[in-house]
Amino acid sequence: MPDQDAAALRLVAVANAERGEADGMVAWHPDRLARNSIDGGRIIYLLDRKVLNNLRFASFTFENNPQGKFMLSITFGYSKYYVDSLSENVSNCRCT
Repeated sequence: MPDQDAAALRLVAVANAERGEADGMVAWHPDRLARNSIDGGRIIYLLDRKVLNNLRFASFTFENNPQGKFMLSITFGYSKYYVDSLSENVSNCRCT
């Protein structure tokens, strides 16, 4: 399943950063990095601890400063909302 593959790649990328093997991540959009609050919080925590120094996105501008981390957390929150809403709609047969 494509979503499971993407989730596995996210976990590997975060684990590499935690081991000091990487200091940045590249993704299409922040919602590809965090689909739940744990993933998003972990990435922001790594930025705060300076384990991750930079994030690059094709369709989103990120600067590693307080404002950038705040906007990133909002984007992660929106991603969480989207996943939860989609799950609820599908389970109630209101496919979107």
